[in-house]
Amino acid sequence: MTAVADARGSTPRPGDDGCALLAGKLAPPRLHVAVLPRTRIQRRIDRAVQRRAVSIIAPAGSGKTVACASWSTDGDGAHDVAWLTLDSEDNRPRRFWPHLAAALGRVHPSLRVPAPDRAPTMDLVGEIVEAVSGRDRPIVLVMDDVHELDRPEILHGLDLLLRHAPPQLRLLLSGRRRPALQLSRLRVSGDLVEMGAEDLAWTESEAAEYFRAAGLPVDTKQVAELVRRTGGWSTGLRLACLWLKDRNGADPRDPDRRDPDRGGVNPGDMDPESADPESADPESADPESADPESADPETVNRRGLGRGEMERLVRGFTGNSRIVGDYFRDEVISRQDPEIRRFLLRTSIASPLDAELAGALTGTADAARILDRLSRENCFLETIDADPPGYGFQPLFREFLQAELGRESPEDVPHLLREAARRHRSNGRPLDALRAAVAGADWGHAAEILAEDDVRVLLRAGDGELSAILARLPPELTSTTPMVALAHAWIRLITGDPDAAGPYLEAAERSAGTVEPHPGRLIAALNLLRVWMSGDCAPEDLSTARQALRRTGGVPSPSAAERRAAGCLLLALGLAHAWNAEFVSAGTALRRAVRELEAGDFPALTGFATACAALADAIRGDLTGAEETIGAVQSDPARPEETGGLLRTPASAPDGPLRPHPIADLALAWVHLERDEPADVHRLLDRIEPWPRRRPPGEGPVSAFATLIRARALVAEGETAAARSCLAELHRRRRPPTRLIQAVTLLDVAWFPAADLPGALPLDPTAPNPTAPEPPAALKPTTDEAGPSPLASNAVAVGRLHLMRNDPARALAAVRDCLSGTAGETRPLDSIAALLVASAAHRRLGAVSLSAELLDQALELAEPHRARRVFLDGGRSVRSLLTILVPPNDPRLPFGTEILRRFERGAVNPQGEEAPSLTQCELAVLRFLPSHMTNKEIAEDLFLSVNTVKTHLRSVYRKLGVTTRREAINQAARRGFV
Repeated sequence: MTAVADARGSTPRPGDDGCALLAGKLAPPRLHVAVLPRTRIQRRIDRAVQRRAVSIIAPAGSGKTVACASWSTDGDGAHDVAWLTLDSEDNRPRRFWPHLAAALGRVHPSLRVPAPDRAPTMDLVGEIVEAVSGRDRPIVLVMDDVHELDRPEILHGLDLLLRHAPPQLRLLLSGRRRPALQLSRLRVSGDLVEMGAEDLAWTESEAAEYFRAAGLPVDTKQVAELVRRTGGWSTGLRLACLWLKDRNGADPRDPDRRDPDRGGVNPGDMDPESADPESADPESADPESADPESADPETVNRRGLGRGEMERLVRGFTGNSRIVGDYFRDEVISRQDPEIRRFLLRTSIASPLDAELAGALTGTADAARILDRLSRENCFLETIDADPPGYGFQPLFREFLQAELGRESPEDVPHLLREAARRHRSNGRPLDALRAAVAGADWGHAAEILAEDDVRVLLRAGDGELSAILARLPPELTSTTPMVALAHAWIRLITGDPDAAGPYLEAAERSAGTVEPHPGRLIAALNLLRVWMSGDCAPEDLSTARQALRRTGGVPSPSAAERRAAGCLLLALGLAHAWNAEFVSAGTALRRAVRELEAGDFPALTGFATACAALADAIRGDLTGAEETIGAVQSDPARPEETGGLLRTPASAPDGPLRPHPIADLALAWVHLERDEPADVHRLLDRIEPWPRRRPPGEGPVSAFATLIRARALVAEGETAAARSCLAELHRRRRPPTRLIQAVTLLDVAWFPAADLPGALPLDPTAPNPTAPEPPAALKPTTDEAGPSPLASNAVAVGRLHLMRNDPARALAAVRDCLSGTAGETRPLDSIAALLVASAAHRRLGAVSLSAELLDQALELAEPHRARRVFLDGGRSVRSLLTILVPPNDPRLPFGTEILRRFERGAVNPQGEEAPSLTQCELAVLRFLPSHMTNKEIAEDLFLSVNTVKTHLRSVYRKLGVTTRREAINQAARRGFV
């Protein structure tokens, strides 16, 4: 036995059994290049080693050793670190225990352990436990490459050490696969922290810093692509760096550097998701000599590459690159049995992978066992949390396997791809089936998949991937298969080219014929989206869409495909109605769309339609309903996965929460706007960002609605010039329909000073001046029966203008249809606003009782939704109504008082002490004081004489115990009168 007491930092010498202690095993490996610090990983390990055991298990090249070595030297210093690098020879007890004791002896010199051939294992463990139990500072024993241990007696001894280790001893186990140790008890007790490949994976920000330190001009988009392709795998990024450096410095005329080096089948030809290699590979390099954390500061942009050339080089880095293939061949494939090697190659053409599919591709009966073993051994095969669950290869490793398969068995590739397509289709994975069918050049099967799964395939595929799939289909399929033509049209729509979509929609119409189910509704839906994106939707476009919807008599078909088609058409119809400011019709169509899409098993578009319906409900005035809808959707943990990112977008932080989708934010912003909560409105609008890659068309309309809502919020805050600038910019960018601008912004027309009114109206220099005796022509109801129905909000705006001109009779006439329910599109908010106009008009005409009754109806409609903005939009006339006509004992007084406080912006909450008794007239006069209006102006609004106002003021001052107006305002605010 080696005298470990003599190894207190000196060079170990041979023991009695002749086994020499290797000094290199007892210290972290030296890094011969600079290391890029990864504070995130070091902090994670700092927290983890507070527990009894830590396991870091990840595939080869994941950066396990570098992470542990960096932590051992740069950690928080709260521990002494002992290091032991393991190898297959350590399965001999005479070698393992002396080295373990020597590693601990470097930080605890008094440790002495008997020779393993002279004492039972329990005694060896007992000596170690007893030696370290009295320490003040804990020891962390790092055991690197723990996967090398497989002898039962060695593992049994480690189990004993883990079970009986004192708090002063913690074990950090690092390796490629989990050792056969009894860790379950530690896991259940909370004494085990487990880290894996996902914890060590590089984030985009870390990778960007690495490439920047390496002197490579890789932009953010290219970094994201490399991280996606490598899965954040440490060695993968290192190989990418070496490859890019070599290519960056290569002579572009060198044919060996331009052509793929080994032929075979390109992985990109097997899978449209895979990158298409466009450049050659360098000679193989030793990837173990450094790590992505080993940043070479040399500037390698020797040829001054432009962005396009670097992008080409990044796309060219694939699993088919020689430097990548050499690594996988040496570190993974060469260690596998021939049977497992064949299994890996043949299953690489499918993703995701399950036992049934793997068995069909390989003819292996125990495919489930092999998949489980490869996953547990971290052979670059990970479990996929899906329904049903499955497995997936790391992207770069999959490309390598595909290239190897193409070189070794090219004749098997088409057969395997077609079998995978058939299995995916039967298992309800149409997009995966389409990928495999196209990769296998099975055009007929690809057309069948598109026809069977219709629009779901289009939305599930990313824009770039769908374009790549369609580019490989024979051109004749476009003219003979309606869904292929519709797919081409969809791509043109979501890339912002509605004009180019037209010919494809015409081709789909021509080829539809007797196809069942008939794609007429999908054609109508995309046609409506096309005209919507091109400009205003004309009434005939909406009529055509409704006719397509009624082709089955308006009764939903029991076919799931028909219900999906109906849902898509209703969704397009709802969006078109909303764009034409017909929010009542939009809400009706969108709610029907949600029902049809749910019945058609289309959760992704169902989530989007739900958010759109919530926005329409909010603009109509159902604030509570819209808020509940968005809240329910966002609180459902399964919803983000179901909706494919349509309702939520990933946060910028790698592990951060999910942000609400812009449509949901727009709905909530409108709710806060109508409740007069401007800070929340701007907060929500400020965080709306470009849509995720997977989306229905509408990036422009989202931006337009956001601008309109912001303009209205600015108007409410008195920032009329800023609001006008918003509208002018929107008009230059998008030119939304005049009706939409009116519906959203002209609700505030009465708040503009007379000189500002033209700026609030549609951005048309020829628009009539609203200070003229007649209201602007833009606000007058249209009599053109072929056009859209007149907006009730316009009628309200006209009524407010007549009140401003002190013409109550004409104000009543303007809102008469809104009150009777005969106006074409009357929202609840329009009804409330019309009631307020009528109440103010009747009060001026002397019908005070009727005026109070109409005000009470308006408060009754608004209070459940806390809709305060509609009252504030009414201006002084509404303030007078709330001041005079709401008696002290009225149940709506608290809500009315709350609105009055919003008029003043600065009142405080009442203190709860007993208030003096004021008459209704005294209370009315008191509520006008914070406005700083003169006694004469107050008298005019209350229809009283100036002397009567002064009399009421003297009485109010006496009851409040004050002598000045300022003191009266303060006392009134404190006591809750204003």
